[in-house]
Amino acid sequence: MSIPRHIFKQYDIRGLVGEEITEELAENIGRAYAQFLAGELSDSQEMMVVVGRDMRESSVAYQNRLMAGLVKSGVRVVDIGLVSTPAFYFGVGHLKADGGIMVSASHNPAAYNGFKLTRANAVPISGDTGIQEIAELVEAMRPLPASPYEGEENSSLPPLAKGGLGRVWINRESRGRPRACDSGGV
Repeated sequence: MSIPRHIFKQYDIRGLVGEEITEELAENIGRAYAQFLAGELSDSQEMMVVVGRDMRESSVAYQNRLMAGLVKSGVRVVDIGLVSTPAFYFGVGHLKADGGIMVSASHNPAAYNGFKLTRANAVPISGDTGIQEIAELVEAMRPLPASPYEGEENSSLPPLAKGGLGRVWINRESRGRPRACDSGGV
């Protein structure tokens, strides 16, 4: 995939909505992040990633495509919804996730959006510790076939956060255990 490399910055991935940051890019960042993080975890460990978003109009669509890329890669995704960046970092640590991605362009105007990436314990992934490797993985991405996901309401799951669980996305084509995206309803 051809990408504008300048959006892969020292502390995050950030660019203009619809021009530099697209829904396709969001999905491929999810896939590349999963591949990158899998290289740091044991083969037997199921990966769990927390995903949050800010209040930008474009954040919901980017978050959905990001989560689709993660789930397609076999990651269990915990959607903590609309949160501040500090609350996102708390969520990654509190839920003992292997990492997390926050859809946000921080202090930039609404014309921008982006992604903050972390490892376990909300340790940031920077340009020196992985963002450039993730950019290379995104550039090497090939399109995937149509998505095998279905949305289901699941009231049998225990509450994750205030409001309980909402929509759960399951990859019906996964081998072994189903892969799901738990929506925290926060």
